[in-house]
Amino acid sequence: IITISTIFVLQTVSSQEENMASSRDKLDMVKAKIVSNETNIASLTENLGENNLAKTRAFADMLAIDPSINGDAEKLNEIKDRLMVNELHIIDENGIITGSTIDAYIGFDMKSGEQSNAFMVIVDDPSIEIVQEPQVNVAEGVVMQYIGVARKDAGGLIQAGVRPEVLEAMLAGTE
Repeated sequence: IITISTIFVLQTVSSQEENMASSRDKLDMVKAKIVSNETNIASLTENLGENNLAKTRAFADMLAIDPSINGDAEKLNEIKDRLMVNELHIIDENGIITGSTIDAYIGFDMKSGEQSNAFMVIVDDPSIEIVQEPQVNVAEGVVMQYIGVARKDAGGLIQAGVRPEVLEAMLAGTE
């Protein structure tokens, strides 16, 4: 009985130690995966932001070359599709959207909301370029990233809105 009891205790202790070691290894693997996912998300977010900033700068150049784009919904939508963005907005020096691919936004005062007002510093300092972190657009309930740069044709700024679907898919996969 003593021998059987001793063997049972030794096997139980040994089994528990193996299970604990296996659990620690799995936990370490999960921690490493989380760190890797966070690094990948940060890198993807940065790359998307740089790509979207380049598209927004290109739009500013197009508007400077052809000011008739402002107010021409067909041209704006054509450029939006060519740049592969979801929204384009032309904002005057007073912060009023004068041209947009979304008709309901024309006449919107950028100073009226916290998210949009953040772009108004570009009017005072045209060297500033803003790439906001992707966040939920309150009006539409979808994740959007807004990018703004100064207009080259007049005072004010232009803004592009992009739905970062690649980032959304990655965030959903890592959740």
